Amino acid sequence: MLSKMTILNEVGVLVNTIDQLYTSSIINRRGKTADGEFSTEVIAEELLRLDIKNRLKEINEVVREKGYRVATHNGVVTTGHKEEDSNRKEERVAIQLFNLSQSGTIFDHIGRIIDYQVPLKNNRADKGLGKIDLISLVDDCIVLIEFKIKENRETLLRCVLEIATYYQVLSKPKLLESYSNDFGSPKRIKKAVLIVLDSLQYKEMLELRNGERRHLEKLMDALEVQVFCMDPVSFEVQTVFIHEGLCNPKSEG
Repeated sequence: MLSKMTILNEVGVLVNTIDQLYTSSIINRRGKTADGEFSTEVIAEELLRLDIKNRLKEINEVVREKGYRVATHNGVVTTGHKEEDSNRKEERVAIQLFNLSQSGTIFDHIGRIIDYQVPLKNNRADKGLGKIDLISLVDDCIVLIEFKIKENRETLLRCVLEIATYYQVLSKPKLLESYSNDFGSPKRIKKAVLIVLDSLQYKEMLELRNGERRHLEKLMDALEVQVFCMDPVSFEVQTVFIHEGLCNPKSEG
Protein backbone atom coordinates (compact mmCIF):
# COMPACT_ATOMS: atom_id res chain seq x y z
CA MET A 1 0.00 0.00 0.00
CA LEU A 2 1.59 3.26 -1.16
CA SER A 3 1.41 6.59 0.62
CA LYS A 4 -0.16 9.62 -1.03
CA MET A 5 3.23 11.34 -1.22
CA THR A 6 4.83 8.38 -2.99
CA ILE A 7 2.09 8.41 -5.61
CA LEU A 8 2.33 12.18 -6.10
CA ASN A 9 6.08 11.96 -6.61
CA GLU A 10 5.72 9.21 -9.19
CA VAL A 11 3.02 11.08 -11.09
CA GLY A 12 5.28 14.13 -11.18
CA VAL A 13 7.90 12.06 -13.00
CA LEU A 14 5.47 10.26 -15.30
CA VAL A 15 3.99 13.41 -16.83
CA ASN A 16 7.37 14.05 -18.43
CA THR A 17 6.61 11.17 -20.80
CA ILE A 18 3.00 12.16 -21.28
CA ASP A 19 2.32 9.89 -24.25
CA GLN A 20 3.01 6.82 -22.10
CA LEU A 21 1.34 8.03 -18.91
CA TYR A 22 -1.72 5.80 -19.29
CA THR A 23 0.45 2.66 -19.52
CA SER A 24 2.04 3.15 -16.11
CA SER A 25 1.12 0.59 -13.47
CA ILE A 26 0.40 3.33 -10.94
CA ILE A 27 -2.46 4.62 -13.12
CA ASN A 28 -4.00 1.20 -12.75
CA ARG A 29 -3.74 1.01 -8.95
CA ARG A 30 -6.99 -0.12 -7.42
CA GLY A 31 -7.98 0.43 -3.82
CA LYS A 32 -6.77 3.10 -1.44
CA THR A 33 -3.51 4.69 -0.36
CA ALA A 34 -1.99 4.26 3.09
CA ASP A 35 -3.70 7.56 3.89
CA GLY A 36 -7.16 6.13 3.13
CA GLU A 37 -7.86 7.86 -0.19
CA PHE A 38 -8.61 6.16 -3.49
CA SER A 39 -5.30 5.95 -5.34
CA THR A 40 -6.85 7.07 -8.60
CA GLU A 41 -8.46 10.04 -6.85
CA VAL A 42 -5.04 11.18 -5.64
CA ILE A 43 -3.69 10.79 -9.18
CA ALA A 44 -6.65 12.52 -10.84
CA GLU A 45 -6.37 15.49 -8.50
CA GLU A 46 -2.64 15.81 -9.22
CA LEU A 47 -3.14 15.50 -12.97
CA LEU A 48 -5.67 18.31 -12.86
CA ARG A 49 -3.23 20.43 -10.88
CA LEU A 50 -0.56 19.71 -13.49
CA ASP A 51 -2.91 20.87 -16.27
CA ILE A 52 -3.24 17.44 -17.87
CA LYS A 53 -5.45 18.70 -20.70
CA ASN A 54 -2.74 20.99 -22.07
CA ARG A 55 0.05 18.55 -21.24
CA LEU A 56 -1.61 15.97 -23.48
CA LYS A 57 -1.51 18.48 -26.31
CA GLU A 58 2.29 18.19 -26.21
CA ILE A 59 2.01 14.72 -27.73
CA ASN A 60 3.31 14.53 -31.28
CA GLU A 61 0.68 13.74 -33.89
CA VAL A 62 1.23 10.64 -36.01
CA VAL A 63 -0.31 10.97 -39.46
CA ARG A 64 -1.33 7.60 -40.87
CA GLU A 65 -0.63 8.46 -44.50
CA LYS A 66 -2.73 5.68 -46.02
CA GLY A 67 -5.69 6.56 -43.80
CA TYR A 68 -7.32 4.84 -40.87
CA ARG A 69 -9.80 2.54 -42.56
CA VAL A 70 -8.52 -0.99 -43.04
CA ALA A 71 -9.90 -2.83 -46.05
CA THR A 72 -9.77 -6.21 -44.32
CA HIS A 73 -12.07 -5.09 -41.50
CA ASN A 74 -15.09 -7.02 -42.73
CA GLY A 75 -16.39 -8.40 -39.45
CA VAL A 76 -14.59 -11.73 -39.70
CA VAL A 77 -12.44 -12.84 -36.76
CA THR A 78 -8.92 -13.47 -38.04
CA THR A 79 -6.91 -13.59 -34.83
CA GLY A 80 -6.24 -17.31 -35.01
CA HIS A 81 -6.78 -17.48 -31.26
CA LYS A 82 -9.31 -19.62 -29.47
CA GLU A 83 -12.51 -17.91 -28.44
CA GLU A 84 -11.78 -18.48 -24.74
CA ASP A 85 -8.45 -16.64 -24.91
CA SER A 86 -9.10 -13.72 -22.55
CA ASN A 87 -6.77 -11.29 -24.28
CA ARG A 88 -8.87 -11.57 -27.44
CA LYS A 89 -12.34 -11.46 -25.91
CA GLU A 90 -12.64 -7.68 -26.21
CA GLU A 91 -11.66 -7.80 -29.84
CA ARG A 92 -14.22 -10.53 -30.55
CA VAL A 93 -17.02 -8.62 -28.81
CA ALA A 94 -16.00 -5.46 -30.66
CA ILE A 95 -16.32 -7.32 -33.95
CA GLN A 96 -19.70 -8.65 -32.82
CA LEU A 97 -20.91 -5.10 -32.18
CA PHE A 98 -19.58 -4.05 -35.59
CA ASN A 99 -21.45 -6.91 -37.26
CA LEU A 100 -24.67 -5.97 -35.49
CA SER A 101 -24.37 -2.47 -36.93
CA GLN A 102 -23.69 -3.96 -40.36
CA SER A 103 -27.03 -5.72 -39.95
CA GLY A 104 -28.78 -2.44 -39.17
CA THR A 105 -28.44 -2.02 -35.42
CA ILE A 106 -28.02 1.57 -34.25
CA PHE A 107 -26.98 1.55 -30.61
CA ASP A 108 -28.51 4.06 -28.22
CA HIS A 109 -26.19 7.01 -27.61
CA ILE A 110 -23.16 5.64 -29.48
CA GLY A 111 -24.89 5.21 -32.85
CA ARG A 112 -23.62 2.95 -35.61
CA ILE A 113 -20.36 1.06 -35.18
CA ILE A 114 -18.40 1.64 -38.40
CA ASP A 115 -14.97 0.21 -37.57
CA TYR A 116 -12.93 -1.64 -34.97
CA GLN A 117 -9.30 -2.17 -33.97
CA VAL A 118 -8.27 0.96 -35.86
CA PRO A 119 -4.46 1.29 -35.97
CA LEU A 120 -2.63 4.48 -35.01
CA LYS A 121 0.78 3.52 -36.39
CA ASN A 122 1.96 4.96 -39.68
CA ASN A 123 4.91 2.57 -39.96
CA ARG A 124 6.86 0.05 -37.91
CA ALA A 125 9.03 2.77 -36.44
CA ASP A 126 6.03 4.09 -34.46
CA LYS A 127 6.52 2.17 -31.25
CA GLY A 128 4.04 1.87 -28.39
CA LEU A 129 0.96 2.93 -30.33
CA GLY A 130 -2.16 0.85 -29.80
CA LYS A 131 -5.43 0.63 -31.65
CA ILE A 132 -8.79 2.30 -31.17
CA ASP A 133 -11.20 -0.44 -30.11
CA LEU A 134 -14.30 0.93 -31.83
CA ILE A 135 -15.31 3.86 -33.98
CA SER A 136 -18.95 4.84 -34.23
CA LEU A 137 -20.93 7.46 -36.09
CA VAL A 138 -23.58 9.70 -34.52
CA ASP A 139 -25.01 12.23 -36.98
CA ASP A 140 -21.94 14.14 -38.26
CA CYS A 141 -19.73 13.01 -35.40
CA ILE A 142 -17.10 10.28 -35.21
CA VAL A 143 -16.82 8.73 -31.74
CA LEU A 144 -13.56 7.11 -30.67
CA ILE A 145 -14.39 4.37 -28.18
CA GLU A 146 -12.20 2.60 -25.65
CA PHE A 147 -14.11 -0.63 -24.95
CA LYS A 148 -13.80 -2.86 -21.88
CA ILE A 149 -15.48 -6.19 -21.21
CA LYS A 150 -16.49 -7.31 -17.73
CA GLU A 151 -13.31 -9.33 -17.16
CA ASN A 152 -11.12 -6.29 -17.72
CA ARG A 153 -9.50 -5.04 -14.50
CA GLU A 154 -8.23 -1.66 -15.66
CA THR A 155 -9.24 1.41 -13.71
CA LEU A 156 -11.57 3.92 -15.26
CA LEU A 157 -8.79 6.47 -14.92
CA ARG A 158 -6.59 4.39 -17.21
CA CYS A 159 -9.39 4.00 -19.76
CA VAL A 160 -10.01 7.75 -19.83
CA LEU A 161 -6.32 8.60 -20.19
CA GLU A 162 -5.88 5.99 -22.91
CA ILE A 163 -8.59 7.32 -25.22
CA ALA A 164 -7.54 10.92 -24.50
CA THR A 165 -3.98 9.98 -25.50
CA TYR A 166 -5.12 8.26 -28.70
CA TYR A 167 -7.14 11.34 -29.58
CA GLN A 168 -4.00 13.47 -29.40
CA VAL A 169 -1.87 10.98 -31.35
CA LEU A 170 -4.08 10.60 -34.40
CA SER A 171 -4.39 13.08 -37.25
CA LYS A 172 -7.90 14.42 -36.90
CA PRO A 173 -8.25 15.73 -40.49
CA LYS A 174 -6.96 12.41 -41.83
CA LEU A 175 -9.34 10.43 -39.64
CA LEU A 176 -12.36 12.43 -40.82
CA GLU A 177 -11.20 12.08 -44.42
CA SER A 178 -10.80 8.31 -44.01
CA TYR A 179 -14.49 7.84 -43.25
CA SER A 180 -15.96 10.59 -45.44
CA ASN A 181 -16.55 8.64 -48.65
CA ASP A 182 -18.80 5.96 -47.17
CA PHE A 183 -20.26 7.80 -44.20
CA GLY A 184 -21.18 11.25 -45.44
CA SER A 185 -18.98 14.04 -44.21
CA PRO A 186 -18.33 13.69 -40.48
CA LYS A 187 -17.12 16.97 -39.06
CA ARG A 188 -16.37 16.33 -35.38
CA ILE A 189 -14.61 13.79 -33.21
CA LYS A 190 -15.60 12.79 -29.67
CA LYS A 191 -13.93 10.56 -27.10
CA ALA A 192 -15.74 7.85 -25.16
CA VAL A 193 -15.30 4.82 -22.93
CA LEU A 194 -17.75 1.93 -23.23
CA ILE A 195 -17.96 -0.26 -20.13
CA VAL A 196 -20.33 -3.08 -19.18
CA LEU A 197 -22.62 -3.71 -16.23
CA ASP A 198 -21.07 -5.01 -13.02
CA SER A 199 -17.50 -4.45 -14.22
CA LEU A 200 -14.77 -2.82 -12.16
CA GLN A 201 -15.23 0.38 -14.17
CA TYR A 202 -18.99 0.26 -13.59
CA LYS A 203 -18.47 0.03 -9.82
CA GLU A 204 -16.16 3.03 -10.00
CA MET A 205 -18.85 4.96 -11.86
CA LEU A 206 -21.33 4.13 -9.09
CA GLU A 207 -18.82 5.53 -6.58
CA LEU A 208 -18.44 8.61 -8.77
CA ARG A 209 -22.19 9.13 -8.75
CA ASN A 210 -22.17 8.82 -4.97
CA GLY A 211 -19.67 11.67 -4.77
CA GLU A 212 -16.68 9.48 -3.86
CA ARG A 213 -14.66 10.19 -7.01
CA ARG A 214 -14.99 13.94 -7.49
CA HIS A 215 -11.53 14.40 -8.97
CA LEU A 216 -12.01 11.64 -11.50
CA GLU A 217 -15.27 13.29 -12.53
CA LYS A 218 -13.52 16.64 -12.96
CA LEU A 219 -10.77 14.98 -14.97
CA MET A 220 -13.25 13.29 -17.29
CA ASP A 221 -15.01 16.60 -17.74
CA ALA A 222 -11.74 18.44 -18.47
CA LEU A 223 -10.70 15.84 -21.06
CA GLU A 224 -14.22 15.74 -22.54
CA VAL A 225 -14.52 11.97 -22.30
CA GLN A 226 -17.98 10.44 -22.27
CA VAL A 227 -18.73 7.14 -20.53
CA PHE A 228 -21.41 4.71 -21.66
CA CYS A 229 -22.45 1.41 -20.12
CA MET A 230 -23.66 -1.62 -22.05
CA ASP A 231 -25.64 -4.63 -20.92
CA PRO A 232 -23.51 -7.49 -22.30
CA VAL A 233 -26.60 -9.65 -22.83
CA SER A 234 -29.11 -7.28 -24.43
CA PHE A 235 -26.48 -4.84 -25.80
CA GLU A 236 -28.59 -1.97 -24.48
CA VAL A 237 -26.38 1.09 -24.02
CA GLN A 238 -26.95 3.76 -21.38
CA THR A 239 -25.28 7.08 -20.71
CA VAL A 240 -23.44 7.25 -17.40
CA PHE A 241 -21.30 10.35 -17.90
CA ILE A 242 -21.50 13.11 -20.51
CA HIS A 243 -19.34 16.20 -20.68
CA GLU A 244 -22.00 18.87 -21.21
CA GLY A 245 -20.15 20.58 -24.06
CA LEU A 246 -20.33 17.41 -26.11
CA CYS A 247 -24.11 17.53 -26.16
CA ASN A 248 -23.99 20.76 -28.11
CA PRO A 249 -24.16 20.00 -31.85
CA LYS A 250 -22.02 23.06 -32.50
CA SER A 251 -19.18 21.97 -30.21
CA GLU A 252 -15.85 21.23 -31.83
CA GLY A 253 -14.19 17.79 -31.87
